[in-house]
Amino acid sequence: MAAISLCLHQATNKGKIMTFRFRQVVAVSMLAMGGLAQAAYVDVPAGTPSPYDGFTYQGALALTYGADILGAWDTFRVSVSSYGAGMVTASRDTDGFFAQMSQTAPMSSVTVDSGTGALARYDSAGGTTITVPALKSVTSGGSFTLTDLSVDFKQKQVNATIIGANGVGTLTNFHLLDIQSITLVGAGQGCPAFGDCAYPRFTASGLILTAEGYNKISQSLGLQQLGRAAIWDPIDFGVLTTVAIPEPSTYTLMGVGLLGVWGAAKRRRARL
Repeated sequence: MAAISLCLHQATNKGKIMTFRFRQVVAVSMLAMGGLAQAAYVDVPAGTPSPYDGFTYQGALALTYGADILGAWDTFRVSVSSYGAGMVTASRDTDGFFAQMSQTAPMSSVTVDSGTGALARYDSAGGTTITVPALKSVTSGGSFTLTDLSVDFKQKQVNATIIGANGVGTLTNFHLLDIQSITLVGAGQGCPAFGDCAYPRFTASGLILTAEGYNKISQSLGLQQLGRAAIWDPIDFGVLTTVAIPEPSTYTLMGVGLLGVWGAAKRRRARL
């Protein structure tokens, strides 16, 4: 009987140990799952307090076109106009060539790593429409709208909505550009680390047109042999920077200036 009692006691203890160990495994698993949950990403619409840190994110994204792409626009004799909530500005030199061109669109949302506060994505709404006339051996004519730029910090790429003529149609979340370098202001952990929470601040430079981006732009603008050669990959598309949202009066002045530039260029070409 003593032997039987001892066996029952040992079996009971083993059962308790196994139950305890099982509970330990469950507890560790729950902690691990909790850690993963804490590292989730939070989407924060512009102008809305973040459920993660309570800050309100706002601002705008500006694309300043590089010399390479401006040279292509000169070759195509493009005309530019704002699209949606975006605003385009441009200036030309005394010979009628583009000296500067940029488009600015308000931020629509940011995605923040709730574990570190780091920016994972920056989305904007609005952009620019590029229109080209038919030019012998250069282009048969067309248009290309570049809007809703989205900067993906993890993949180091720019996605966008493009609307193209000549059968391209509307393509959303299209991988248009690769980013060579991203520089964040401050500690690089989003608005809280900057001290100034008016807008998250970063610069994305070395924007290289993807092969598929090259194909879609070429098709949209009806580029022919000489036109395709003007934007042959790789081409530096420019630089992206975050800025404060311009005042309404600034937008008005920008629009008036752009119309003046366009009119002067049109008159100059008419004399050629």
